[in-house]
Amino acid sequence: MTPSAGKPTRVNVTQDGKPIPRADAGKDIRYARNGMSYVLVNASREYDVIMNAKFGTHVLRLYPQTYGLAVYDVAFESCEVPGSTKR
Repeated sequence: MTPSAGKPTRVNVTQDGKPIPRADAGKDIRYARNGMSYVLVNASREYDVIMNAKFGTHVLRLYPQTYGLAVYDVAFESCEVPGSTKR
């Protein structure tokens, strides 16, 4: 992602309509005092948003708080994290 006009841009992030659970947050997720999860896009680079430990179907939404955010690529990877599944 690239910030709007070179200025830092806050992007609120939800999974299934709720803030990202802290256990599943990518390294770039931050939390507001009200619990909302967000990413502060302050440079043109890849942002690590989510790292779900368990496989599942989810809806991930990004809500830019200012006009002009550029999103160039969204990549999803799938793997099983050892010890995260119940048998």
